[in-house]
Amino acid sequence: MKSFIQILGTETGDTTPAVMFVADGQRYLFNAGEGTQRFCIENRVRLARLSNVFLTRVKWDTCGGLPGMLLSLASAGNQEISVHGGKNLNHFMASTRHFVYRMSSVVRTFEFPDEAMAYEDDNLTALPVTVYPVSAKRTFEDGVDGGSKRAKVLGADGAAAPAISISEVDPWSEGSLSQSTTNRTAPDASWRRTDDVYSRLDAQEALVFNREIIGQMFSTGEDLSVDIGSRENFKPRADKPVAASGIDYAFPNIQDGKLDHKKLVRLPNSAPNLGVTSYICNGATLRGKFLVDKANELGVPPRFFGRLCDKKEYVGEDGTTVVWQQVMEPDRPGPVFIIVDCPSTDYIAAIDSEERFAKHYAATTAQPVSIIVHILGDDVIGSPTYRTWMKKFGETTEHIIISRQHCAKPIMFKSSATNIHRLNALDPDLFKIPFYTTEPVPLDNGRLIGIWLDRITSLTLFFAVETLPSKTQIAESMIIYNTEPTRDLDNSEVRSRWSHIDPEGKVLRKFESPHFDAYKEAAATVRGEILATLESEEGGDSPGQDVLLCTLGTGASLPSRFRNVSATLVHIPGDGCILFDAGEGTYGQLYRRFNNATEGPTLDELLAGLKLLFISHMHADHHLGAIKLIQERKRILAKMEGPKPTLYIACPPHYITWLDEFADCDDFGFGVNDGIEFIINDDISGTPRKLANLDGLQAALNLSAVEAISVEHSPYAYALSVAHTTGFKIVYSGDCRPNLDLMKAGGDADVLIHEATFQNDELGSREAQKKRHSTTTEAVIVAARMKARWVLLTHFSQRYPCTPSLGLDLMSAEDQARRRAAVGLAFDLMAVKLGQMRRLPKFFAPLEKLYPKEIANCPDVEEEDLKSMDNLSGDNPKRDADRRGGSRGGRGGNRGGFRGRGRGF
Repeated sequence: MKSFIQILGTETGDTTPAVMFVADGQRYLFNAGEGTQRFCIENRVRLARLSNVFLTRVKWDTCGGLPGMLLSLASAGNQEISVHGGKNLNHFMASTRHFVYRMSSVVRTFEFPDEAMAYEDDNLTALPVTVYPVSAKRTFEDGVDGGSKRAKVLGADGAAAPAISISEVDPWSEGSLSQSTTNRTAPDASWRRTDDVYSRLDAQEALVFNREIIGQMFSTGEDLSVDIGSRENFKPRADKPVAASGIDYAFPNIQDGKLDHKKLVRLPNSAPNLGVTSYICNGATLRGKFLVDKANELGVPPRFFGRLCDKKEYVGEDGTTVVWQQVMEPDRPGPVFIIVDCPSTDYIAAIDSEERFAKHYAATTAQPVSIIVHILGDDVIGSPTYRTWMKKFGETTEHIIISRQHCAKPIMFKSSATNIHRLNALDPDLFKIPFYTTEPVPLDNGRLIGIWLDRITSLTLFFAVETLPSKTQIAESMIIYNTEPTRDLDNSEVRSRWSHIDPEGKVLRKFESPHFDAYKEAAATVRGEILATLESEEGGDSPGQDVLLCTLGTGASLPSRFRNVSATLVHIPGDGCILFDAGEGTYGQLYRRFNNATEGPTLDELLAGLKLLFISHMHADHHLGAIKLIQERKRILAKMEGPKPTLYIACPPHYITWLDEFADCDDFGFGVNDGIEFIINDDISGTPRKLANLDGLQAALNLSAVEAISVEHSPYAYALSVAHTTGFKIVYSGDCRPNLDLMKAGGDADVLIHEATFQNDELGSREAQKKRHSTTTEAVIVAARMKARWVLLTHFSQRYPCTPSLGLDLMSAEDQARRRAAVGLAFDLMAVKLGQMRRLPKFFAPLEKLYPKEIANCPDVEEEDLKSMDNLSGDNPKRDADRRGGSRGGRGGNRGGFRGRGRGF
């Protein structure tokens, strides 16, 4: 049996730390933060046999990519997966019910307490080791305002909802299962139903409640980690004040809440937890080799070989006894490896003193740890105490360091970056090369930090940092540590660094291919035309001339190699920013486009100036990236002096519930002083109403009008129209079918940003109607009827890896030319000012030469891509068969469980 550990994501800005263990065809993933799914697609990392996910924390950096991954795995046919983690895991999973629901899939959650037993199956034993910072085992993280948070919402009547407060009670402290976990005053607002019956459940009852919710999300819910009794026992308790109301604990139907926001029921309250879990892992023990020659020598008939292989004895007719130890080599213990998460220096002392690690120190074990993967926060690796702890495992242990401070920031999504590089030849103003670095920051392996001269004794003392173990290196994506049959590092799957300046690199060499000559010639011609008319066409001062539109994500439903999911940024100089939707990975896209920007706004300026986040609907590909943005915004604002700007979030009511519930797990920027206010989309739809929040938003961005338009797609789906006091107007469709109300509300728009998911062929038209999307042709027609000056098409299905057809062939040549003259195609990281929109229609001729009509002729689409265009698992059967050494896949898998579950676990 072959087995190996592979580093997937590192700390690159658009990927997060993730590690995979593969044994006997089964896959075990440690952490699944934002970007993990897209990374696996880009690198063809097979996830079809992913059976278990282990989380080191229930925080966004470790679990933010899990909802999208579960949806993809279900679609790819992997319908059984177990998720393991510490406190708040059940709460987190249940909180995703608004947008994760695949009733045919089986997802089990195992939420373990601090002193948990090990998980074990045929391939892996994983012992969770949870530690707390030295300060205290507290519920709330430092920086939470007095242990309270709020979601300020103004209803149509303008009345403000009261703050939502949480008491500082650790619901998992010893003996607290019978105590109330929280004390919250829930807002009595029209946008959601909030019953004290549910919000004040104690910890034990909350587990039952969350189990029911997860059970509705998936065909089989979770295996509880606490013995809570049967569902029939879930009744009001006489000692709870709410029992006097006579209300029974009727479980809500989550489908009702999706269709009617008044039936939304909030999860029982929880609170952030400071515990961080590492995993001490053992691979399967390998049975010793059967010695055929020795068995023959001892006179054992071949038909009894199997008996000895099963470790039983053989007794011959003459009474001679042969025991299995005589004909088999000793079993070989499986590899020991450790996944360590140390998010800050506050955790070092707890890790150093943890007895469960001490059992694996070189001085106390005969089976040294093969490899330790360290997921480290800032300054941890520089700690002498931490370095000394690393050395305790001995000189044979490999150490891989994943650290934001040290990991390089190479281009992770090379297909997309290569696409931008080629488009840069067409227009370097609109298509900037993404930010990247190719070299890690070296680890400081011991240095002189001070000299002290004792004048009395004439002794000179040198103070130096503790050195690192000899086998220590910075993590690199796709690096492998083989655990069976040999134990060694393997760089065979590490991809070459992407570089647009290396003359010997693949990017430039491939672009020199004759295949691109026609495109380069056409691009040069168009570039010349643009420059020749630059002053006359773009030198005016029309309203919004310098407003920047950046299409951060232009793909539909799922990230692909060429396009990320939905997000469009609008930067209004002097006023701030609007973000239309924020799919998973949006921060990473911003990071690549605006980090270290030499022209225009920087990344920090954009996030600090983000004034409006519009969430069009509750599908995951339109909002899962928002939490990371809010988190980074909080970090930036903390460095600013003076009043902090307000971020207004216009969204469906379900979205507020989602953020509010996840804030129970992670202090990501939802506190009372974080300056977030909500506007319900329905409250700004149709007849204008007096809303204090809307007035504040319009003043913050200098807007004259903001209107949401209900569209046909999913429940609570909206488009948005915004008009600026200087006269320009931008309309965003969200996901929708062609919509008459949108045409009316968005009339005379300067720019219509419209989804164009499918081509206008027979299949595309059928799919568009079935899934309530628009075709490219429909979007162009909507823009024409709206009398929009420009239409920017986006949200393309992943079946069109480059560009879809506009489908205008049935129109007259005159009509085609007129319609095409107002159309632009969006690409990831394209940034165009309103005054530059006239360039986009000119790009069609070069684009037709860059991207062939037939996918098979695209120079960047390989045979494997064609075979797996609709296969979301990243399947690569040949490679995986090679790694398994031809062994049977699927053995073991989900047959495992946690030892000692009947003893309180």
